[in-house]
Amino acid sequence: AAIRQGVGLLKEAGGLLKLEDILPLFPDFVTIDAFRDAIGAALERYASQIEELKSEMEEATEIAEAVRSDLRGLESRAGVVVGPGVACARCGRSLSDAPPPAALDGLASGGAIPAFYVFPTGLSYHAPCCAAELLATHPPPAVRARVTATLSRLSRLAPADPAAVTLVSQLAADVAAEDP
Repeated sequence: AAIRQGVGLLKEAGGLLKLEDILPLFPDFVTIDAFRDAIGAALERYASQIEELKSEMEEATEIAEAVRSDLRGLESRAGVVVGPGVACARCGRSLSDAPPPAALDGLASGGAIPAFYVFPTGLSYHAPCCAAELLATHPPPAVRARVTATLSRLSRLAPADPAAVTLVSQLAADVAAEDP
């Protein structure tokens, strides 16, 4: 009678209780025959859950493969060849020429400032023109101050100066993180 009540309780619980939750409550001498239907239902649920997990794992594996493939594609695109006729999107001058002072809105140029940035959209900018483009969007005062100070410091350094490496990275993070 207790076994029937336990199996009935499992059915009434609607999945909130599982066979393994109530099994320890019965004495050791209870035979499996009394729980046959409950065991079969539990095994079917587990098989279904295992199939769902397999499907999720296959989907996650496919997504991981797609990401790996995309990363391999990006690695092969890392080097960009810019022809001599490519113009700056801000000033219109060739990237091989210096930007005109009027396009820079008083920003520093030369020295260790990178020559230009090329974005995945195909737009290219002289580095100071890219900074001017960013500053024209009215960024927060802290960003404006950091960009102008970084450009000023870079303009006074030689490109081979070890201090320029950190500043160039900072400038790229500020002005070239996304296409203006």
